[in-house]
Amino acid sequence: MSASTDKSRRSLFVPALGSLYAALHTTSETILRAVAGIFLTIHGSQKITDPFGAAEMVEGLGFYPGAFWSLLLACTEFFGG
Repeated sequence: MSASTDKSRRSLFVPALGSLYAALHTTSETILRAVAGIFLTIHGSQKITDPFGAAEMVEGLGFYPGAFWSLLLACTEFFGG
């Protein structure tokens, strides 16, 4: 086998799923963004119920005032998701 390989031919990660890869090719980025958004919303909803609960932790990271950054963190995670 030579040191240089043929990079022009791409192989599938799981060849048996070739038809699934072809079907999801156009929507895969949208699906990934939706799933990531759902997880961020779920994670942020825990902080939205008590937005100032993480103030001490945020101040421990060096962000002052902790109440402001804790509220901003909660809103970013919930509404950004």
